[in-house]
Amino acid sequence: MRNRLQSLVRRCSRARSLSRADWLVLVQASLLLAAVQVGLWLVGYGRLARFLERFAHPRGPRRDNRMPPERLAWLIGVAARYQLFRPACLPQALVAHLMYARSGIHTELIVGARKSEKGLEAHAWLEQGGEAVFGRPGEHLPLYPGNPAAGRAANGGLRA
Repeated sequence: MRNRLQSLVRRCSRARSLSRADWLVLVQASLLLAAVQVGLWLVGYGRLARFLERFAHPRGPRRDNRMPPERLAWLIGVAARYQLFRPACLPQALVAHLMYARSGIHTELIVGARKSEKGLEAHAWLEQGGEAVFGRPGEHLPLYPGNPAAGRAANGGLRA
């Protein structure tokens, strides 16, 4: 019981230390994660990715005071931890791709897979210049990189 109370106090202290910009990103990420999760359930990845790509453009003029990508990734992760249904890597990567794009940061959505005892495991992450900027590829081998709105890929019709 005491550990839970200490954990709650730490979380409240961290929440108070967030800036107004952090709170705005946190709320946006929370709403987008919920919407993307529902969208994946209702219309599937292909349609949802094409829909989201319509909004993946920088807003307003470029500013030098935009949020660092690492901070944006952290806030999206925080928002994901407090969702009613904890989103898997694909919804998180889609939201991060959209929010990065709206901040003027170009990323590639990568979907990879690996074989495990349970069978084939898939994973999604974002890369910029060949480096992971959101999520970790781990032992997953990329199936295809690409723009979420891209058409059929050359590798058997998988959509990126």
